[in-house]
Amino acid sequence: MKPETPDIGVATAKPAEKPDASASTPRRLTKQQVKKAMRKINPLVQACYERYHIKGIYKVKLVVTPNGRVKSARIHRSVADTNTGRCVQAAAMVAIFPRFEAKALTFVYPFVLH
Repeated sequence: MKPETPDIGVATAKPAEKPDASASTPRRLTKQQVKKAMRKINPLVQACYERYHIKGIYKVKLVVTPNGRVKSARIHRSVADTNTGRCVQAAAMVAIFPRFEAKALTFVYPFVLH
């Protein structure tokens, strides 16, 4: 006699529906979402100050792609050629943002080092 295979519902289960991307992915990021992502890299930026001990406001222009990754980060030209400026710029490159639908997001974010 052949043993019976238990019915685990595979044949009758419906395939999982794909979530509606437009419902879960915003068109653009809110200011709060940007601030939250940038706050997460504050320890890296603060480490730049602790390493070089140069106070100031370091403005970084970021371009973020729809997948939430930083495409480019450029420090303001007045501090671009300083060790602290390069350090802050490198820290900004590792920020991770929520996904969004727009082509790209460009903004300037100030870090205050002290």
